[in-house]
Amino acid sequence: MAPGTPVLVSIDEAPSGSALEACAVVGPSSYGESAVGDPTHVSLTVPLEAVGDFPIMAIGLLQNGQYAFSQEVHLAVDLTGREANQLRFVQPQVNLEPGESCVANCLLECLDGVVRPLPADTSGITYLSIDESVATVDAQGVVTALTPGICTILARYNDLPASVVVTVRQPTADFQDVPPGFWAFYAIRALLRSDIVTGYSVEPPLYCPNVPVTRDQMAVYISRAIASGDYNVPDFTDAPTFPDVGEAHWALRYVEYAVDQGVVAGYDDGNYHPEYEVTRDQMAVYVARSLVAPSGEAGLADYVPSDPRNFPDVPSSFWSYKHVEYCVEHGVVSGYEDGRYHPEIVVTRDQMAVYVARAFELPM
Repeated sequence: MAPGTPVLVSIDEAPSGSALEACAVVGPSSYGESAVGDPTHVSLTVPLEAVGDFPIMAIGLLQNGQYAFSQEVHLAVDLTGREANQLRFVQPQVNLEPGESCVANCLLECLDGVVRPLPADTSGITYLSIDESVATVDAQGVVTALTPGICTILARYNDLPASVVVTVRQPTADFQDVPPGFWAFYAIRALLRSDIVTGYSVEPPLYCPNVPVTRDQMAVYISRAIASGDYNVPDFTDAPTFPDVGEAHWALRYVEYAVDQGVVAGYDDGNYHPEYEVTRDQMAVYVARSLVAPSGEAGLADYVPSDPRNFPDVPSSFWSYKHVEYCVEHGVVSGYEDGRYHPEIVVTRDQMAVYVARAFELPM
């Protein structure tokens, strides 16, 4: 059967008062026609772009809209003169920045000049990156840029080859004080794109990476990360939990959301102390509590480190031992070159960006 040929789909003994519909499904597309009244057949025209063996489903519908019966017929489309003779990528070239990804789709060009997409089953397609230090490509054709440079992505389908040039350009800086090459550049950019940070100023755009993180800022980082962006952090209209984080405090909804998630608590004096700087032991507590399920200390109740680091300055009796070990085990933090964790060191904004990006597996 050639494309464009009317196909007669019949169903014997169709119930009285039914309508007959025929639907052909070809890859991602479907085509259908129907006959109303009291028919026993319907004619369906196979589209020009339909190729290969595909099913036609004849479905009977009663007047109340309920399915009454169905029948499936497989028909093969005659591809004479329509054999594919060239494989090519849809994109003439791909331009990305490090950390970005895109799908490199391919098309088949036929002898009669018709261009059609690849079959839905892509198991016969292989991809290869000539330089995986610049960009990689997976089995589904997803290209991921790694470092600035140029490389070629190859594809092959039924012995038909194709190639596309991928240019990974030097990333542009979002903040004047975080240029490309800065050690935490990609982590900070990941937080910016995930709506977790905005920066200290707009004119000029500054992130202030060396500024210590305070407890109010820490609540902002964690709340936005848990909620997947600032927009998803709910407003807070109840009575404030802490007297020093009242209704007028800029970080009220973030602190309260972190409290609600079991991530933070106040001090013995009943205050939150948003002005206090966050140290590495406290940071580990915030992060570990936000990652476990259920969140908070309940999620860590039964946690036992599988391969404890046992830092000399974070022994098993240390107040945040579990939290530090949990963060180390999950690749969030590590120790210093002297073999210690240094829980007393104050966390800066560049370090916090790295911890959050790692903890929540943000694309970098």
